[in-house]
Amino acid sequence: FFFQAEDGIRDYKVTGVQTCALPILSNLVIRRKLEQGTIVAQSRRATAGREFLASTDGWFHPVFLATGPDGALYIADFYRPLVEHPIYVASDEARQSVDWREGAGRGRIWRVIRREKGLPRSVPTPPSDLSLMELVGRLSHEVGWQRETAQRLLVEGRHVKATEAVRELLRTGATPQVRLHALWTLDGLGGLDDRDLDVALADPVDQVRAAGVALAEARVGTDPRWSEQWARLVGDPSPVVRLQLAASARLLPEIGRAHV
Repeated sequence: FFFQAEDGIRDYKVTGVQTCALPILSNLVIRRKLEQGTIVAQSRRATAGREFLASTDGWFHPVFLATGPDGALYIADFYRPLVEHPIYVASDEARQSVDWREGAGRGRIWRVIRREKGLPRSVPTPPSDLSLMELVGRLSHEVGWQRETAQRLLVEGRHVKATEAVRELLRTGATPQVRLHALWTLDGLGGLDDRDLDVALADPVDQVRAAGVALAEARVGTDPRWSEQWARLVGDPSPVVRLQLAASARLLPEIGRAHV
């Protein structure tokens, strides 16, 4: 199975929708919606009684999914009549007589967009061609590929001059995704400070608070302030935060661990 979060084929404000390709022997793609329970997410079909994508062509074999730079969903289609490798076929006669590579070179990539969005969106300027401040701004892009690539380039390039601009995104980012990218980018740049963690732990979205707990792990052994902060989080209303807190409490001295 392959799972891919959708960006371009759904409304950006809707979260938790995933697309799933079935194993290679199948010829369809299903779409499921993830719904967060208390801790464990559950999935259900996004559209009852209908597949997201299916084909009567026996050669169609979706083997991989990815969101592209334009937000569209890209599906890699193996496109061969046979997917088995001959070394796993028991019959020696079949191994010798069947053309196992029939269709080699005919694989394809399908690009899927929402019908109601009309013509495909143009691809934004590649992140590698942006100025430093434009690259920071790309952390706020609606397409996950753009945000993730911007974060990677900032961290890999050790662009510490962008630290303050990224810090501002942590405080003013319009979505939890943006604030999470900013938080982890600050950590990757070596610029994450106590004030940033205070902001993360006070975020209205539990996933951001949980990330703040995880990133404070490096400080609890040297600064008692953080063990006290964690003790206050025991009463957090979100089980996601409390679970992360329980996992991180392993780093506390035994007496502090008991309080958490």
